[in-house]
Amino acid sequence: MSAELIIYKSRMKYGLTLLILFILIGIVFLAPSDVPNSWIEREFILTLFCVFLVPTAYNFLDRRPMYILDDKGLFIRKNNQNLLWDQLSAFKVVKRKFKGAEYIQIEIFDRSEQVVALLDLAYADLELLEVECFLRKKINKKRGTRQ
Repeated sequence: MSAELIIYKSRMKYGLTLLILFILIGIVFLAPSDVPNSWIEREFILTLFCVFLVPTAYNFLDRRPMYILDDKGLFIRKNNQNLLWDQLSAFKVVKRKFKGAEYIQIEIFDRSEQVVALLDLAYADLELLEVECFLRKKINKKRGTRQ
């Protein structure tokens, strides 16, 4: 029996972003306008809406896993990277801030203590503790140490 942990993108976060985009475009087009050239402004806003809509909708509909952790190792879809457990030595959970919002990254180190992967869990649909326990178990097992 193989243990496997699959981390998907959070559909809820992308869905809320889509909802906000549709509400904003609705407000813009339903608001009364007395200015004769307001169609130019509305065209500009519609273009911006489409620019944000396409990648957000793609991410919302994309159900491929971001990360796959199994008995063999770690697969990262973003850069198509496959790492075997015996190549890895440690990991560190890092809380970062970007423009006031906190998000979590997991840095994974190889035998020479170089960062070989960053797991970005900002848009993940999973609890940090679950990922942390899985990584600790696999990396310690390959090193031959107990938890």
